[in-house]
Amino acid sequence: MSIGYSAFCDCTSLKSVTIPGSVMSIAEYAFGYYWDSENYEYCKTEDFIIYGVAGSEAEFYAAENDFTFVNTHTHSYTESLTKQPTCAETGIKTFTCSCGNSYTIPVAALGHDYSSEYTIDKLPTYDKEGSESRHCNRCNAKTGVRAIPKLVKLASPEILTITSTEKGIKFTWSSVKEAEGYIVFKLTKDSAGNYVYKEMATVGASTLAFTDWTSVDGETYCYAVASMDKYGNPSEYSEFAFTFAKPIPLATPVVKAVNTAKGIKVTWNKVENAQKYVVYQRTYNAKTKKWSGWKTVKSTTGLSYVDTTTKLGTIYRYTVKAVNGKNVSAFKSTGSLKYNVVPTVKVANASNGIKVTWSTVANATGYTVYSSTYNAKTKKWSGWKNRGTAAKNRTSWVDKKAKAGTVYKYTVRAKYGNTLSSYKASANVIRLLNPTVKAVKTSNGIKVTWNKIAGAKNYKLYRAEYVNGKWSGWKELATTNSKTFVCTDKTAKKGVTYKYTVRAVNGKSASSFTASKNVKR
Repeated sequence: MSIGYSAFCDCTSLKSVTIPGSVMSIAEYAFGYYWDSENYEYCKTEDFIIYGVAGSEAEFYAAENDFTFVNTHTHSYTESLTKQPTCAETGIKTFTCSCGNSYTIPVAALGHDYSSEYTIDKLPTYDKEGSESRHCNRCNAKTGVRAIPKLVKLASPEILTITSTEKGIKFTWSSVKEAEGYIVFKLTKDSAGNYVYKEMATVGASTLAFTDWTSVDGETYCYAVASMDKYGNPSEYSEFAFTFAKPIPLATPVVKAVNTAKGIKVTWNKVENAQKYVVYQRTYNAKTKKWSGWKTVKSTTGLSYVDTTTKLGTIYRYTVKAVNGKNVSAFKSTGSLKYNVVPTVKVANASNGIKVTWSTVANATGYTVYSSTYNAKTKKWSGWKNRGTAAKNRTSWVDKKAKAGTVYKYTVRAKYGNTLSSYKASANVIRLLNPTVKAVKTSNGIKVTWNKIAGAKNYKLYRAEYVNGKWSGWKELATTNSKTFVCTDKTAKKGVTYKYTVRAVNGKSASSFTASKNVKR
């Protein structure tokens, strides 16, 4: 920006002016002058003041024209670290204004930042101590220097077992006190054809076994194991040789599990070359939503096992391993199975069929009813037939298709989603129809008759009487054989109203009943 020649001349009321630092040039007589027309010359305005930034064109114009200059600049400093402090030496921080003015302040030395962990400065040997100290994280300083005791030679591990497994040669060794780990070696040929021990693996102090997966059936191998201290120094090693004989593979058993009245029954197929089977169980924790580890529950030579330790409502999984000596098969677990209670089932003849009732089972989502029929000719029961599913709030069902004189048994399985409980059969029941009963007054009493019922071996006669405006309960009067369909109640009193019924009976099975019409003696 520029201000031209005589730009503000003759502004006699102008006694001061503020000129920004962005003005780059100011021409003659631009500020602080007026024209004297009598003498034909420029004259200065008395006590004229110029305000501006020090070092700018405004200050130069004021000095050149001998005007009073007032610096309006306010310092604004930008700080920078011009010398980094170290652990031992101070640093310098510089503050600089845009006008060129600057000043510095010292920055305190950082001081040493020693690690809490010790660093080994010199490794110990079997002859000399080592040393360690806490190092500064910023420089090479250290503190807390302390000695590391001479090394003590570790004992050699003892080889405990060597076996052939499906995956290769597996060997175990004894734990060595103060060992930080173990080094496994295998005898191999180097590039020159010489036999040397080559390191195969380094394992932690808690690992006391190793399997060589590269083993070939029928080949002999030499191994060595050394214990190792915390600095990686190995002990003398134990050597051994072993011929690998790949074991006969055992197939994985196929396992199934179902609910039974006594617990969960686990079954599996026979595995060739298996000498025995080991059954494992795990349980589901509904709170943590996690499965427990596998637990051994049975070792057997059979092909089934009933787990009677199961608890109601608990979810289980099972698996079985086939075993032949030290050879063990792989395994595959069953699906999840909740142990459920078996409903208690009762049966009785009803007027329209055989009524099946069962006990309520907690948490059941429904019930499935089954029936089985006895064949009198073959003297065999049929297989269980699914007769349908009842809702969870139902506890009874009537088999309206039951045939007269036929023997049945029933069972009910509680449903838990897609899982069914085990079952227990009801007592046998013969379908006995209701006798049709008639009663008439005779000269010596009341004669009761009824029709023949298929399958009945006896008939029981009952009587109720109407006294004081109420009916009494049924009272058994007599039992007749299967060929008798009439009975006269000679104990009936004159003037009293009665009603009668008859139930067909075969062992523990009894029909329902229908009362006769009322009859007055």
